Amino acid sequence: MADEFAGLPPWRGLRRGAVVSVTDSAMLLLALIGQASAQGSWCAAVGYPSLGMAAAAESGVALDRFALVPHPGDRWADVAAALIDGFDVVILAPPTPPGNRLAASLTARARQRGTVLLPPSRTGRVPT
Repeated sequence: MADEFAGLPPWRGLRRGAVVSVTDSAMLLLALIGQASAQGSWCAAVGYPSLGMAAAAESGVALDRFALVPHPGDRWADVAAALIDGFDVVILAPPTPPGNRLAASLTARARQRGTVLLPPSRTGRVPT
């Protein structure tokens, strides 16, 4: 993680199975996954069409260990679940705020698999 962001998470980085909500900062999101990627983690983003590969690379994300599914269509939840099963860190950007049941299901799946989830803030807004 970039030095300027190193102290933000209280545990000095992303902890496996954690859910970390980022509000209004795509730069912070990219810095978080950049650090994880630099340490060998596989990262993915689903439903985030404004997230660019060039910006990811500039933030230190190893593009050979990064999957971007910008437009998952009406199967967003299925794509998110599949990414949680196969990646260490997953940025979630649902088309609409998920219901409590779906959110709880994805969170439980991530904890079970040791995946870090980076969903939008509680307001449902995706950082820009």
